[in-house]
Amino acid sequence: MVSTENKIAGCVILYNPSVAVIDNVKSYIEYVTELIVIDNSERYDSIIIDFFTSQNKITYLNNNANLGIAKALNQSCELAQKKNYKWLLTMDQDSSFSSEAIKNLF
Repeated sequence: MVSTENKIAGCVILYNPSVAVIDNVKSYIEYVTELIVIDNSERYDSIIIDFFTSQNKITYLNNNANLGIAKALNQSCELAQKKNYKWLLTMDQDSSFSSEAIKNLF
């Protein structure tokens, strides 16, 4: 678990992901203080949305349209800055980490 002294936010940008994104997120969520999920999907997937909105460590923002990765990254940076995070780990929906690899980062 990341200490609050080194608050690290993570962000993941979604675009019509498969349910595999849930396992990907589970591979690194314990290593960030908060995960910001920006959803650029144009279709509704209740399984994915229900997972993200039910997690205490996740802030979920649904754009309901593909605004592009740059816009989504800017949105996550703005949210992280407002919450005084010093670091932001950016990922896409296909990103996952082994526990050993991510421990080396933190």
